[in-house]
Amino acid sequence: MRRSLNEIETGFKKAAIGVGWPQGAAEDIGRAAAIYCGCGNAGLSPLLNAMQQKRIVSVMMENRVARCSGGALIANATIAFDLVGAGRVEQAIFAWLENPEFLRALSLVAGTDQGCGFQIEAIQTNDSSAPPEFVIRRVHEIEQPELADGVDINEEEWAEIAKLVAKTFVPSSDGSRLLGAGAGVTDND
Repeated sequence: MRRSLNEIETGFKKAAIGVGWPQGAAEDIGRAAAIYCGCGNAGLSPLLNAMQQKRIVSVMMENRVARCSGGALIANATIAFDLVGAGRVEQAIFAWLENPEFLRALSLVAGTDQGCGFQIEAIQTNDSSAPPEFVIRRVHEIEQPELADGVDINEEEWAEIAKLVAKTFVPSSDGSRLLGAGAGVTDND
């Protein structure tokens, strides 16, 4: 089914809150998901996986370089973009990266927020059998990709988003309404 980028952004933001991300991070995840899909990247599964990864951050800083490892892409990327954008480090290196396109989408969100751009470059290590490392550097110009108006989304993947969004709902009961959920216990309009 065709979804607007606004639907994708809002769905992912609410789903991220359902998974346990704080409001600000959930907003960034939603914006990045809309950019990711709007740039023509297919499938929501990589985004769902990234969003549900444990938020154990593994960023080591040495000689003005931040090395990011582990599977917590969103948490590591947030820290890496903040460090590089603020000039605390010259570059951040992701030693292992399952979804570089989502990292690029996260970089556009961070760049817009920080008023700078980020260059992401894949570099092959000395071990030719190892996956490439991804190096992030700050640049002055902010990339503005051409985004599609809407994208076709697999309904099974969208149903997964809806399940995560449902975790944010308050059960309907007299007690929940007394505590402020819903429209209240009286209809006075």
